[in-house]
Amino acid sequence: MLNIAICEDNREILCFYKLIVNKFIVDHPDNQLRLSIATRDPYELESYIEQVDNNIPCVYILDIEFAGSVKKGIELAQQANKHSNNVKIIFISTHEEMSIVSFQYRVAPLDFISKENGMDKVKEVLFRDLDKILYDENSTIANRVFMYNVGARLVKVKFEDINFFESSTNPHKVVIHTKYGTAEFRSSLKALAESSGDLFRVYRSLLINVSNVLAIDGKYVTFKDNSKFELNKRLLSRIKNWISR
Repeated sequence: MLNIAICEDNREILCFYKLIVNKFIVDHPDNQLRLSIATRDPYELESYIEQVDNNIPCVYILDIEFAGSVKKGIELAQQANKHSNNVKIIFISTHEEMSIVSFQYRVAPLDFISKENGMDKVKEVLFRDLDKILYDENSTIANRVFMYNVGARLVKVKFEDINFFESSTNPHKVVIHTKYGTAEFRSSLKALAESSGDLFRVYRSLLINVSNVLAIDGKYVTFKDNSKFELNKRLLSRIKNWISR
């Protein structure tokens, strides 16, 4: 899951950014991308920053200054960085001189795009930046390893190969389901859920790796290895709501 948030005070420009981001999302259907908020109000974005799950990576597309507001884009970027370690900042502004100031504020944005170059150039560079972020995010997920112990043996599994965990019939143990099979080890679903923002606890005894979900259709969750898991409509709705929030 990768959230994208936009704050731009000009209504027409905001609509343009939304079109760019939504086009990028449509062009990458195999990735979990979501435009989570697009607002002209920096205080609305500030509230979003404080409430968003800090385990979910987020891209913030920000102007530097907002008409009629003392709140600055750099302040929002600082707050976002404090709230989560998995944040990318892209400034789009006419205030090119602020590109140096942003580093003095220790914001370290991924990019600073000038509106003066025209909206076609903004679109080109923003697409390039989002492509880089998505590539880096996918590379990070692909390289993540989950480790657990079976007796004295340490087992390592690529996170991208995990479909779900479920409670075992044996006390204080869980069962891991991967594209290769299943295994049982000592842990709890609560502890696992707290270890990663990609693990969603559907109900008390089931934890799904949402980053590995390919589709939710009819009564099934389909994973990227094309294996399926049957759930009732209420639980499927819970997964859909969590992915789209």
